[in-house]
Amino acid sequence: MKTKLTTTALSLFLLTIFFAFKPSVVVKPITAYNNVYSPEDLNNQDLFSFSVISDNHGASPYDNIQMARAAKWIAEGQDEFVLGLGDHMVKNESNNFLNFILRDEWWRKNFYPSIADGENAFFGSSQADWGAGGQLLSALNLKNRPNTIMRENGAEYYSRFFIKGITIHYISLHYPDEPYILDECFKIDSRNYLINTLNKIHKSSNDIIIVAAHSRWGTWIDDLNENQKSYVMSKCDLLLSGTTHYFERRTPQGYENRGALVVNASSVNRARFGNHNGFLKIHVMKNPLALVVQHVNTNEKDIQLMSTPDSYVKFINGAVYPLNFENLYAANFVAKAN
Repeated sequence: MKTKLTTTALSLFLLTIFFAFKPSVVVKPITAYNNVYSPEDLNNQDLFSFSVISDNHGASPYDNIQMARAAKWIAEGQDEFVLGLGDHMVKNESNNFLNFILRDEWWRKNFYPSIADGENAFFGSSQADWGAGGQLLSALNLKNRPNTIMRENGAEYYSRFFIKGITIHYISLHYPDEPYILDECFKIDSRNYLINTLNKIHKSSNDIIIVAAHSRWGTWIDDLNENQKSYVMSKCDLLLSGTTHYFERRTPQGYENRGALVVNASSVNRARFGNHNGFLKIHVMKNPLALVVQHVNTNEKDIQLMSTPDSYVKFINGAVYPLNFENLYAANFVAKAN
């Protein structure tokens, strides 16, 4: 126990130093979607939407207000599916989330989690019990979903979503926090699987490619070799990570305005480092095809329209920008004044 606590304290200290001294990359925000004044406007103008949750540590809408708000807003937005970035389970604590996703028919059929150390510890012997958390995917019967190809390791998979003429390709990798040796937690086999799967995708103007892994330090793109990183950044559109409980965009050098949008999804209910609790609400926009990524604040009673630094737009096969809404502040002022 002492070793575990010491390791955790060291990790938090290093993360604090990382965030405190991380050099900022200045990318000028753009103002887009001038007819959007509210989250409802985004819902009405998008082609469809989906959401991403992370690091809820067993909490569910049954017992946690932030999770209840997330589930409510996901339902009201008529999201097509929800991606999970791991640590949805936790050992020796309440895990009502498992009951929720198995009992709620929509979540049971439309939740696509990545396996992380929390799932490994819950279903296996420890956080370092690589792949043990794949039992969560078995409980959700993921391998029998017609849009999903499960790996033999039971912890990684590739899914496709065909929605309104758009194909979303989703690759979920297993990258837990432990063990503390890179090639043992983010296996070379997993990295090869990613590249091989991408090689098989013939991307058109109507294809969107998303890759997710929990990661150890808040992003996994930096753990690829240079050739792999260049290929992934150029072919993919959205790269997702969890574990830090802190929302941010990561920008590998040379990709400040291009390539994949790389974001950490923070935590629905256990945010850290001064970040607000939240999840990602992602709107697929058309003409041009784009992803509007909103880090929604679950501390608020009502869903809010977010602007930079909690909002980004990725134009498919095009640029990435922090996103402002021209009338956001004026609209909020009028609403408060009334």
